[in-house]
Amino acid sequence: MTASLVTAAYELRCHLVTASAGWSLREGGHAVASDVELDCESDASGAWAVGDGVRSMVLGVFGYESAGVVRYEGANALGMYSAAPYLFARASSGESVHVALHVLDSGADIRLAGAVDAADVVEVEVSDTQVTARWAEGSTVTVNLGDLFESRSTDVSTDATA
Repeated sequence: MTASLVTAAYELRCHLVTASAGWSLREGGHAVASDVELDCESDASGAWAVGDGVRSMVLGVFGYESAGVVRYEGANALGMYSAAPYLFARASSGESVHVALHVLDSGADIRLAGAVDAADVVEVEVSDTQVTARWAEGSTVTVNLGDLFESRSTDVSTDATA
């Protein structure tokens, strides 16, 4: 289950993942391409790639363990070099919530310059399957991932008294 909360140049992707133990989750950012080598970096909380004046950044806000960048050469029609930042997590058995901030811009946003911190853009609170985003611009949005769609169950039993 995924909900996308969007404001200005930012997208907050909120996922409710149901998986068995042993599965992993990888969330990719937007790919960027250039005919010259790309500037790519990652740290424990996020990853970014910049090429031809376009920056793709993905920051783990909740539930992610690590980040990285996949790089390619000769695999993109828009440039010889391409890359996509990503986040990684091991899904726990049952349900887990994962939240990521996605940015696709020119890299000129001073709120994300230098030390990259999602808290400069959005404060996120997770309680069970409910995610509340308080954007730095002032708005607040809450979504309950567990209630996005009506539960459906198939009952093949028959009860003659019902």
